[in-house]
Amino acid sequence: MKQRRKIVLTTILTVIMVLAFASVAMAAGTADTDTSNASIQFTAGNLELKAVPALDFGQHAIDNATVDFGMTTDTATLQVADARGSGAGWKVMAQLGAFSVANGTTPIGSATITLTNGAPAGVGTTDTAPVVSTPITLAANGASTQVVSAALNSGRGTWNMVWQKANASINIPVASQQIGEHTATLTWTLEDSP
Repeated sequence: MKQRRKIVLTTILTVIMVLAFASVAMAAGTADTDTSNASIQFTAGNLELKAVPALDFGQHAIDNATVDFGMTTDTATLQVADARGSGAGWKVMAQLGAFSVANGTTPIGSATITLTNGAPAGVGTTDTAPVVSTPITLAANGASTQVVSAALNSGRGTWNMVWQKANASINIPVASQQIGEHTATLTWTLEDSP
């Protein structure tokens, strides 16, 4: 009886070892796969004016002939950043206020700033570019005028609208040219629809 138990026990242990070895050998030869996830989440950012141009037309002697004066800097840049992620579009309007005078007596009564051929340049974006109006005419103390517009699904990311020196000027009739340093406020308004 003892002998029989030994044989049965030995047989059971042998079977267990063979099955364990076969499982290990089978596992070593079989590829194992599993899955996981990669994820990312975005939240809406802002639509904002990052920079607006100051336009300096220099100092000039009154000569009773010249009425058009160019910008003194090489470029004028307007920068808009659209990080909303919606592609809803946007536009920028500009309005030139009335001129006031320092070191003189009478402010300029009539003046018109003209911007032409502004070029949009994306900063790290390849989205469809916004459209820069041309010509843009801003009369002193006049109405607000559209400067640039990004249609639906365009103008996403950061954009510079650049006017070269030759494309920005002010026209002041001879009769309106008065002694003194004249300044006016340019108001730039970014709207959240095209």
